Amino acid sequence: QVHDVQGNDLGVLGERWLADARAAFALPKARIVVAEWLQRLCMEEHGAKDAPVVVANGIDETFLTDTPRTKPERPTLGAIWTAHDVKAPDVILQVLNRAKEELPDMRAVVFGLIKKGELPDWVEYHQAPERDAIRSLYGQCDAWLWPSREEGFGLPILEAMAQGTPVVATAAGAAPELVPPGGGAVVPVDDVDALATQCLRYLQMTPTTWATHSQAARTEAGNHPWSRTVTDFES
Repeated sequence: QVHDVQGNDLGVLGERWLADARAAFALPKARIVVAEWLQRLCMEEHGAKDAPVVVANGIDETFLTDTPRTKPERPTLGAIWTAHDVKAPDVILQVLNRAKEELPDMRAVVFGLIKKGELPDWVEYHQAPERDAIRSLYGQCDAWLWPSREEGFGLPILEAMAQGTPVVATAAGAAPELVPPGGGAVVPVDDVDALATQCLRYLQMTPTTWATHSQAARTEAGNHPWSRTVTDFES
């Protein structure tokens, strides 16, 4: 038997399930985790005797953009809107508003399943877009904002980078492992100033410089294809 660990659920399961979760981690099973931080967590906090094997989540190869991108003519910042606190919707609002104050012509593209909470009128919201539309939304942006407070992995990071969009993320989940040097930025959780600064940096880059960062993001996403993930997981 293999214990597949996708995140640290002990903090969100509630008291009813904590004992069962801890008992599962105590079992002498082989473990596969989706990120290096979970490998450390299993050993240091949950007492796993053997180091779990890291098999990062992958991305559908057909989701990767085929050609290098050019910087959008209008500065555009994107994000996923989820009302849950761990996805930091309050931080998204603060960063969007700060960027808009600095760049009045800025465009914001946001999508999610359900719109809960106030988004400014100037923000373009797309509810439950189809797969091709999601791919297009990622590909319209200079940078993708990912300010989560907690994650197991953070697959939208790879999705955005697959479209050549640099990601500005907080150090939650696998973000420090996924965002490549030059292909985005990772800042502390809840650091609105740092998130806004890094987003503005990409929004204000010259097209030539931005293209270099876009290519770094696209290359890193290409290093995580589904085919490799499946092979590694089966092995």
